[in-house]
Amino acid sequence: DEEFYAAFLNDALNARERVVIFSPFLAEARLLEVLPVLEDLVTRGVPVTVLTKSASELWSPGLLDQLRSRGVVVRERKG
Repeated sequence: DEEFYAAFLNDALNARERVVIFSPFLAEARLLEVLPVLEDLVTRGVPVTVLTKSASELWSPGLLDQLRSRGVVVRERKG
């Protein structure tokens, strides 16, 4: 898990064109860790899109609002 996270952070910090994250499950603790990185990307003009389950299917539906409030595009899909 930590190897993936380190690689993700490295890729995100070096992104220049766009970041697209496919994650059917959003863990609140992990999202709170990466939120500043995603916000920094948006501030630098790098579009960030997260594709995940619909808010009604997540443990913490408010996470999607946190992403959106920081300029991250969220695409929800049921199932």
